[in-house]
Amino acid sequence: MKGKLYMNEEEIKNKIIVPFLNTIGIKEDELSYETSFKILLGRTKVNNEEINLKGRLDILVKYNLNNLFIFELKAEDVNITEDVIKQGLSYARLLEDIPPYTIISNGKDTKIFNSITGGEEAHIDLSLIHISEPTRLQLI
Repeated sequence: MKGKLYMNEEEIKNKIIVPFLNTIGIKEDELSYETSFKILLGRTKVNNEEINLKGRLDILVKYNLNNLFIFELKAEDVNITEDVIKQGLSYARLLEDIPPYTIISNGKDTKIFNSITGGEEAHIDLSLIHISEPTRLQLI
């Protein structure tokens, strides 16, 4: 049996993203996983299952009960394409309290986008970030 070459989304979440978030001071109770949506069209609420829509954001990060950012994760062998970016931004925009940032990561490449404008704010390599001790982000 050949060894596995790439991490899947769940492994990236559990081995890279969540430990990184914990290291920078994000607490477990500030994280929500696999958040699904309800869509409101006019006065009619349409549930995802009723119209057979599938979609959930991977991680929602809150701070002081406000949505701070979402993570849309892809397997390590999946490139961050325009379609992947649009997917993440659409999930952020479906939340009633739109988080200011959408973060897309495949574990190798991580890009941060403004959830409203869709503009890229940063492109970072998480493997280059080393924090020697837990710290708390200073958020305004």
